[in-house]
Amino acid sequence: MKKMLYVLCLICAVFASGCGGGGGSSASLPATTTTIAGTMTVPSVTASGIVSNITYPNDSALMASFSASAVCTVNGQQVAYSFATATQYFYIFELTPAEQYDVKFTYENLTLRSIVPHTSTALIKNVDLNTTAEALLFEKYQFTAAQIKYFEIDPTLKDGLANKMLTWLQTPALTNITFNSALSGELASFSLNVTREALGSDLTPARDLTGVWKGTNVVYYEFNLNGDRAIKNTADMTLTLTQSGSAITGVLDTTIKKYEVLTPELYYPPVGMSSTISGKVSSTNLTFTGRSFSGAFTFTSDLMMGTLTNTDLKYFFGFESDTNALKLMRQ
Repeated sequence: MKKMLYVLCLICAVFASGCGGGGGSSASLPATTTTIAGTMTVPSVTASGIVSNITYPNDSALMASFSASAVCTVNGQQVAYSFATATQYFYIFELTPAEQYDVKFTYENLTLRSIVPHTSTALIKNVDLNTTAEALLFEKYQFTAAQIKYFEIDPTLKDGLANKMLTWLQTPALTNITFNSALSGELASFSLNVTREALGSDLTPARDLTGVWKGTNVVYYEFNLNGDRAIKNTADMTLTLTQSGSAITGVLDTTIKKYEVLTPELYYPPVGMSSTISGKVSSTNLTFTGRSFSGAFTFTSDLMMGTLTNTDLKYFFGFESDTNALKLMRQ
């Protein structure tokens, strides 16, 4: 009965989206539109000149205001977004293709930012102080979109700038003018004392990932029509990859060993997944897209660890895991 109820609701949803008055059409957007998803981490802020009226003792308190009231812009244009408070995941969808996306979330005088090169139609990039520092340095050194795609800023330099920003944000008497002045001075110091060559290094694939990678008892989730986690799957996962240069193609398969119903409404028993995937390798990072989901992994010679993210924000047919919960070994 539950499976039948799910199917009936899905049919109703499809009919509702496909019917419109006056001959209007609700056809889905072309596959060329882009989705950006990731985790947002908000710093603790005690500088009243940055966030007025309230002193936030921790990032979770400020996160509530960010999720409710922050303005999101992508390449200077305000866009809609959704935010899952429980996981701190944000979703920005239906973006027009571009070489890169300059994503900004702004609440009062606090802006968190990330520059996301276009490598697929389902992109994963977190937004926090570190990505904000990274974006500011790319901008200061006038990197092009093509250069950003294959360049990694030295983590020591990036983290150093982020830590200074955090120190300023946690100075109670700091004003917005003082913060911007200090930041401008720090970026000017970078350009005077750190050459572009010393800023970081070009990314190239570290090794060939071609082959079979397997994980045992990995945990991932499926959704109901409301976008809630409905099924917790424990499964064996196999990722079969072929690499050519930095390009990756392959198949992701799972065999479910057990599952737990988390939300009893509108769910159906899982049957495992089998999806073709395509993506790229850059340094020690693998990113790819599959059928209604995307993946972001880091790897060593024999171990791969990463995350799946649902990209179907209409019917939620994709999959999701906790951050870095998937561990696969080369066979």
